[in-house]
Amino acid sequence: MKQYALLFSLLALVSCVRVEVLDAPWGETPQPVLFAILSPSTPVQVYLGMTNTVNDSLLRQCYPEAALYLRQDQGAWVALTRQSGTNTFSLTHDSLLPVQQGVTYELKAVLGQDLPELTGVTTVPAEVARIASASYVVTDTTVHFTYKGDAVQGRLQVQWNKLDGQEGGYHLTDDTGESLDVVEGQTTCTVRVNDYLLPRAADGLTLWLTTTDAHLEAYLKTVDLVRSFDDLSGHVITDILSAYAGVLPAFSNIHQGVGLLGSCVQDSFTVRLTNYAND
Repeated sequence: MKQYALLFSLLALVSCVRVEVLDAPWGETPQPVLFAILSPSTPVQVYLGMTNTVNDSLLRQCYPEAALYLRQDQGAWVALTRQSGTNTFSLTHDSLLPVQQGVTYELKAVLGQDLPELTGVTTVPAEVARIASASYVVTDTTVHFTYKGDAVQGRLQVQWNKLDGQEGGYHLTDDTGESLDVVEGQTTCTVRVNDYLLPRAADGLTLWLTTTDAHLEAYLKTVDLVRSFDDLSGHVITDILSAYAGVLPAFSNIHQGVGLLGSCVQDSFTVRLTNYAND
């Protein structure tokens, strides 16, 4: 079977995308790719591309005649606008269709004559899991030289309550984008890191707790990104595509194509240090 690479990249990411070659399950016929992650905290961005052979140009514009539409709760379709010279679409104004918790969104891509129509559906988590408590206790004031600069070592503890009926997952990252291991109990989730390094000059740190829908969670698990989950406090789709690095996921919820329409919500929590003087 001819080998193909699925290249998920925004134009801005082309220079840093790592191309991996996989046996393509669809043979030699290119398949359309639709990728979007909706969040109330970020602008709507949708990537439309296609599966590629390793010899194809990353810079080509896919489906130039395509029209993309988004709607909520079976309402009116709102057209998305292609960003000039790219395969990325966005809303002209986010106020046209704000992303809200608990709302179901449907994405449609009309590719052109005699081409399939792609669709995907996601329901944004209705509730935001919120950090109930977090603390950081310095246990070693010896200076450690790290990529964070001069750092001290301490014990970081975080806890939050699980949401009833939540079908997705939970991911905790710090303000550098580092993912922290989550231990799930019956009703609570905890994070405990005994050797967490914090810049010596810092007076605290910000934590980001992301609650994902079932589609995004399945995608993350199948591409083994849970432990390398990038910082979602910025542009969600850019972060995911950058971490994804062009590898075809085993999970797809796009009808008539491949890709992902998922969603997430976020909470942030700042831990202040009260037991350590920066001297």
